[in-house]
Amino acid sequence: MDKDIRDAFLDGTQEVFSILFTDGLNDGINLYLMDLEHTIPSPYGETKVKYYHKPVRLVSKMRSSMTERTVAIADLDIHEEPNFVVTAKDCILKNIPHETEEDFEYLRKSYIEYKGSFYKVDNVRLRGYVEDTFLFIVFVCEIDLDVHSLMVCEEPQEETAEVSVEESTQDEPQEE
Repeated sequence: MDKDIRDAFLDGTQEVFSILFTDGLNDGINLYLMDLEHTIPSPYGETKVKYYHKPVRLVSKMRSSMTERTVAIADLDIHEEPNFVVTAKDCILKNIPHETEEDFEYLRKSYIEYKGSFYKVDNVRLRGYVEDTFLFIVFVCEIDLDVHSLMVCEEPQEETAEVSVEESTQDEPQEE
């Protein structure tokens, strides 16, 4: 139909999310997109050290049955996976690919940081279809208790910084 109508819906959802979910306490998520150029998998498709681009800050609504992050989070009975809902407009403004199956595969290699915890993106879903455009992107995640911090490289590559994620068990000492 009309591009103006589509743009109005995209702008409106971004404005509503910005007003409702930006309160100084819950000001969104950091999305870490994998740096495919520097992350080289083994012949089995795995790698111990993964590199990520500098995080992108997105306004988001978090939905989960978890009410609070505690030390005993592994013992909680979690009935649903945490979901982070972001607007398509925010992704468009920040050049986050989200339109093709290849884009979704790329996004499934991402991490989300929210309130000091790290979540592995398991799936990406689109919601709110209006005028040939989806208004929302839903990141279906799983908390990753093995990732406690991300190391950001000091020297950025061209216009992006690298972030390294080292996965370890809690029994193994982490290297600095």
